[in-house]
Amino acid sequence: MKINKTILTNKLNKLAIKASKKAPTVLIVGGVCGITVSTVLACKATLKVNEVLEEAKTNIDNIHKALEDKNISDEQYSKADSVKDLAITYKNLGVELAKLYGPAVLIGTASLISIIYSHNLLKKRNASLVAAYTVLDTSYKQYRKGVKEVFGEDVDKGLELGIIRKNENFKENEDTQKPYIIDHALLKENASDEYKIIFDEGDRGWENDHYYNMCHLEAQQSYATTLLQTRGYLFLNEVYDLIGHEKTKQGQLIGWFYDPNDPTKQNYVDFGLDEFRKYYEMVTRDEASEHPAGIVMHFNPDGYILDLI
Repeated sequence: MKINKTILTNKLNKLAIKASKKAPTVLIVGGVCGITVSTVLACKATLKVNEVLEEAKTNIDNIHKALEDKNISDEQYSKADSVKDLAITYKNLGVELAKLYGPAVLIGTASLISIIYSHNLLKKRNASLVAAYTVLDTSYKQYRKGVKEVFGEDVDKGLELGIIRKNENFKENEDTQKPYIIDHALLKENASDEYKIIFDEGDRGWENDHYYNMCHLEAQQSYATTLLQTRGYLFLNEVYDLIGHEKTKQGQLIGWFYDPNDPTKQNYVDFGLDEFRKYYEMVTRDEASEHPAGIVMHFNPDGYILDLI
């Protein structure tokens, strides 16, 4: 049967990529198993070490007795002979101990190297992810800046919050209509990312009064800003905890970093409540009290902050 070299090469390359992808996991598991094995071997060696030490002690005692025995002349057994015999005894002792503990030491050392190498691989991959995120975040901010300059802030905010839809009745030569419509019915449908959540009856502190809820969130927003400026950093999950919202994995990496000398940092926590008033409050106070709707919050974190702390 003739083997297609191209197919074989492709399969080997795919296996190599999969192996590289799983390398940190394989290394850490191998390292942990290796340390366990080395511990067992060291324990077994310790059970046998007394025999080796006793034999060496007996030989050393015999050498000293022969040297101190007055019936044995210097010609028969000199001090130089005793030094030579002691050197041989200690060398043999070292060899026997190496045989006993050598495998445990070698496996333990290899296991530690495996764990350290796995850590370095993960560290490099995390650095690559952070770099990719930084590039993506910068591109996104530049895109939003262009949208604001060309179409205005309303369009930018509407696109970001997902409440703009196409105006089917728009005609290019008519100035009375815009090509888009701000549709507030899309409010809850599109509030589903990390930076944008809805505060409603499922969250702690929610009451059946719209304006009470707004005051409650403003108080939490003020407290979060104070916490940021006092401690120097704040994770998104900590803000979620303040309002009783479910924490997320990303929320433990994303947040705010306080540096008043850095113009790229927010240096305050914003829940987007002013935006909510501008774009979504379409009912009177009485109507809001009778039919309380969720409050959309749009946070302003600086992004990934673990490397800044």
